[in-house]
Amino acid sequence: MNLDMQLSKKAAIAILAAFLLAALSFICIRRVCATPQFAITSKSGSGGRLGDDVHMYTVAKWFAYKYNIPFYATPFKHSDIMALDKVDTCLTQAIEKTFKQIIDIESEDELIKHLKTCSTATLFLVNFKTGVHFSSKLVSNSSWPDGYLNMYAHSREHAEFCTRLKKALTPIHQINPIVLPKDKVSVAVHIRKGSGDDAAPASIQYLDEWKHVISHEIYNPNDFPSFDRNTSFRFPPEQFYVDQLLKLSVMLNHCPLYVYIFTDDKDPDQLVQRLKKRVLAPNITFHCRQKKQDLANNKNVIMQDLCDMAQFDCLIRPESGFSAAAQLIGNHKLVVYPQAVQWVVEKSLHQAMLHIDNSSGIFCDPHTHVVDYIHFDEITQQHREKAVLLFSHVEGLKEYFV
Repeated sequence: MNLDMQLSKKAAIAILAAFLLAALSFICIRRVCATPQFAITSKSGSGGRLGDDVHMYTVAKWFAYKYNIPFYATPFKHSDIMALDKVDTCLTQAIEKTFKQIIDIESEDELIKHLKTCSTATLFLVNFKTGVHFSSKLVSNSSWPDGYLNMYAHSREHAEFCTRLKKALTPIHQINPIVLPKDKVSVAVHIRKGSGDDAAPASIQYLDEWKHVISHEIYNPNDFPSFDRNTSFRFPPEQFYVDQLLKLSVMLNHCPLYVYIFTDDKDPDQLVQRLKKRVLAPNITFHCRQKKQDLANNKNVIMQDLCDMAQFDCLIRPESGFSAAAQLIGNHKLVVYPQAVQWVVEKSLHQAMLHIDNSSGIFCDPHTHVVDYIHFDEITQQHREKAVLLFSHVEGLKEYFV
């Protein structure tokens, strides 16, 4: 009798344990499979432009981090060679169908409003033009025409987010890094010439190409090619890069510079020769990719250029999602970009040139991530002292930074 009671008690305990285990498993499954009230992702389909896709991905990931909501990565062209699908949960049709509504977000303020008022399962969709609150350090630079610089500022102010972002954008295959000289300050220069749907700029590239030039007067922009008007920051004239290299050389006490040109130009070597002719600085060494390749469609070359561009000490770039992505994943000590433009015209108005009359720079300490914004046209002694702190470690260059 006692034996039967003991067996019955053990059976009851076993059944109860099994029931509790099943209930616990059910709860866990519900938690894993349950649709969150809110989640966020980025829009797909930028026309295959890696920089634009990375920008939208970064903004969506930033909102998820800042507001503590789930993030789903939307795969894009060439994302399969990055680690993001291993770091993030990728959006699928099955996941998308679990949400009651999908809302396109045009600004961070709009996102905040929906987070407070939406009562149903909502997936927020970030597009290329979605506005992001400016970093407190960018208030004085609020005239910047795009969000690339702003996202860079946020990533440097939040180390955990920066680490997550770099991890996701890391290539999954081994990339043989570019070999940079140890006795020179390395400078990556990104020059866009127009690829894919872009048309080549029609404006003059150098001031010395004119016979009759009037001073820097502003004319009606409608007199000039519409493509150049609408893409002034994306396609600065080659004169802009010459000017920035010469300013950089002055700020760094004319120490040896290793300048590598990243470009979609059909003849990169000829481009380099034109730059060398105008710069005429014995302390500056120029290089570029010697072998012509289809940069628009060769994803291995694209990833190689992105990773290489991120390795340099300095970056001079136009308004470009591609070089802005390199800036995000890199540890550049100085970044220079166009800030304001005006038109310089030939007397007959038959020729025009876009003149970048105001450029800005970013100093960033790679160890502390402290960011300092400067107007690159107004180099002061303080900027020189900052350069000494950031570059004096380079072997063989101490004599230039005493």
